[in-house]
Amino acid sequence: MIFVAICCSLFLPQYEVLTDGMLGDSLSFISQCPNPDQSGGLFGGGYYSTFNGFGSLNTILTVVISFLITIMLFNERLSKRLLLSLFFLMIILHVLSLLKIIIAPFGLQEPDTLKIGFYAVRLLELVLFYFAFIELKRIPKINIE
Repeated sequence: MIFVAICCSLFLPQYEVLTDGMLGDSLSFISQCPNPDQSGGLFGGGYYSTFNGFGSLNTILTVVISFLITIMLFNERLSKRLLLSLFFLMIILHVLSLLKIIIAPFGLQEPDTLKIGFYAVRLLELVLFYFAFIELKRIPKINIE
């Protein structure tokens, strides 16, 4: 059920970024509105475009990780090493997402604005990891590997 919610949250707005407005027919494009600061300047002009989860490689990798955890839970073949490595990979993906936003002004770019879908995917993935670790504790040590 959690994995289905993660997949459904891919369609929610994930992030908003300043673009030139020439997007074509992108699968990840949701909406666009003109930038109120049309003076040019450092970040002036352009359009604020909102994208769903299909436009972010980070979000797609998060869904793949969640899919692997869900398969391990259904098969009842939880591997402690694999679960921990997926958990550390998830932490790295979260740090890279936030680091991109923090470093953007230093690269003279407008930082992405994170939307509700970004937080929903990350929160649901943490819940999935929580259930996987709880299930891992319930399995006898002989059956773990």
